[in-house]
Amino acid sequence: MVVRAADAGWRVTEDDVPYRPRAGASKVTGTWRGTWHAVRDMSRVLAEEPAGPGVREGARP
Repeated sequence: MVVRAADAGWRVTEDDVPYRPRAGASKVTGTWRGTWHAVRDMSRVLAEEPAGPGVREGARP
């Protein structure tokens, strides 16, 4: 999402937010299956051609 926002020319900022430590184990890095799904999904996102400036996915012409 951050990569797409930057490609679209959006300004991205980072804000500190309070949080508590994780109560359980990670579903992504805690299992081989979760890790595989995360790698597969991110690979697909990064392989997509970026949209032009001002073009939003799903926007009507």
